[in-house]
Amino acid sequence: MKTGCHTCALLILLGSSLALSSASAQTSKQGPTKFDDFGYLNHENYSARLDNIAAALGDAPNAQGYFIFYNGARSLPGAALRYVKRLQNYLVRPRGIDPSRIILLPGGQREEIIVEFWISPPGSPAPSPNPTVSVKPAKARSYLYDSYSYDCDPLFRPRAKAPDYIDECVYSGAGYEDQAARLDGFIKAISQTPGVTAHLRVYFLRSDSRQKVQNFIRQEKAYLLSEGGLRASSIAVTSRTSPRRSVQLWIDSGSDY
Repeated sequence: MKTGCHTCALLILLGSSLALSSASAQTSKQGPTKFDDFGYLNHENYSARLDNIAAALGDAPNAQGYFIFYNGARSLPGAALRYVKRLQNYLVRPRGIDPSRIILLPGGQREEIIVEFWISPPGSPAPSPNPTVSVKPAKARSYLYDSYSYDCDPLFRPRAKAPDYIDECVYSGAGYEDQAARLDGFIKAISQTPGVTAHLRVYFLRSDSRQKVQNFIRQEKAYLLSEGGLRASSIAVTSRTSPRRSVQLWIDSGSDY
């Protein structure tokens, strides 16, 4: 009688093991699944969606996450990458997702900036992008790669002064836009175009401390030199006053722009 029960237990365990193996194989065959997609949103709107993404990754600890980002047909070349790096920073920092679980894939162009998030089971391939707008040929002349505000950079970010203070950096999500988000795509574009100069046009407020502005310029140049491997002779910087703080990133071929 005991031998019979022992045999039954072995059969049950074997059956369970086969069922789990079958389920695992079926999940793997399903391939990547699109979890969400959205356009350019402020932080208040996209943080809830990113919280859902973080929860989904927590529920599937062995799965791989992919952001496929599409630049808009009329957007600056670096806009979508800077945006998706901001999203990645939110998932990594406050939500604690391992950065190795979030892969960024350029998807080409669509009419507007679109970001898709896909979840891929273990052993499954990466999702395939689906652009809807043909990419224009590479520009031969100088062109504006991207433009960003640096109001939320630690050097200029305002400090809360009252309990009811509204932190615009948190509201917009720009507080998660670090140097990697601002400059990594620019570095890649420079490295892929031999003989060009990285030209930073820095606009600052008339009331800004010149010392603080110079510190900001030095930190951006230092990143291009250390992380991007650019030569100091290939980086040009001009600065002037403006109604708003911003940086324009130009790929300068030496021609007029």
